[in-house]
Amino acid sequence: MKGCIWCGKRSEDLNKITIKTENWGTEDFYACSHECEKEAKNYIDHAAKNIKFFLLGLFGFMFTGIILMAAAAGKKISPSIGMLVMLGGIGLTITIFPFTTPQTNNKVGLKKGKLIGRLAGLTCICLGIILCFVMNI
Repeated sequence: MKGCIWCGKRSEDLNKITIKTENWGTEDFYACSHECEKEAKNYIDHAAKNIKFFLLGLFGFMFTGIILMAAAAGKKISPSIGMLVMLGGIGLTITIFPFTTPQTNNKVGLKKGKLIGRLAGLTCICLGIILCFVMNI
């Protein structure tokens, strides 16, 4: 049984759509309505344009956090600021750009995958704040 790429609705009566992106080439998906097709195309175009910022945010904040923790290791200051920058920054990046895996998108649809991505980002931010305080003690 096929599923709508945007809302995740399962049905055999779905329209086949082809989405062409500059970065990923051409892919075939299924949509249950014209609105779902339009939303999916907009989201995939947005993802294709912003994937470089997503990756830059992930690796940039990870690298910055590791550098701050390493710099704090030799001093008498807590490395918790590095943990906060790393987890908080990664969480912020995932919240702003909630791109999920193709497997998640196929299972639940882009709409719910976006929500799952944002929740994961907010969880990462909260974890960074909590670990910052726990490591400071």
